[in-house]
Amino acid sequence: MTDIEFFEDTHQYLVNGVITPSTTTLMRLMPEFKDMYKGVSRRVLANKAAYGDRIHEMVESIAIAKKIPDGLNTKSYEGIAIKRYIQLAIENDIKAISSEQLICFFHDGEPIFAGKYDLFGTIHGENALIDIKTTSKFHSDYLSVQLSMYRMAMEQQLLTEIPNLYCLWLPKKGLGRLVEVPPVPKETLLEKVIHAKETYSRP
Repeated sequence: MTDIEFFEDTHQYLVNGVITPSTTTLMRLMPEFKDMYKGVSRRVLANKAAYGDRIHEMVESIAIAKKIPDGLNTKSYEGIAIKRYIQLAIENDIKAISSEQLICFFHDGEPIFAGKYDLFGTIHGENALIDIKTTSKFHSDYLSVQLSMYRMAMEQQLLTEIPNLYCLWLPKKGLGRLVEVPPVPKETLLEKVIHAKETYSRP
């Protein structure tokens, strides 16, 4: 059994007693993503994160609990995003099984990274891992790596295949879409992850 605990202040996990980096931490050590938010102020990032957190909570409440948040202003940005999610869920037969579960990937018995996925369920009857994004720009390459890392951990943990990766993209000032995300080949992904972990572990 895997015991996972999250430390929010340092954005690290404790996996079976071992300090383990988050998915996001390892990705920031990959050359293609290290400057992704360079030049963006912390205040702007914090505001965007707060809005994104609200959308996550609302979508997951509807997807799992089947309950629309009380007092939702349908003319607010949040209300528009939630109405679009409901429409997309009907059109694509999105059925959520679980959300916000802690997962970890092991290699040679060592915990390499841990994280928390947004939604796991089915789309058109097939297993799918779904990430929720509210960014103004759609970062396809970033999502491919992020979702592929989550999938690698989940398949190891659940011993079941997850063939499909999707992003539920609900930008603040745009029409939300369900976007299929291409997976990174597993050998390529493992190489990237191991290299990032080695960088993380250097003194």
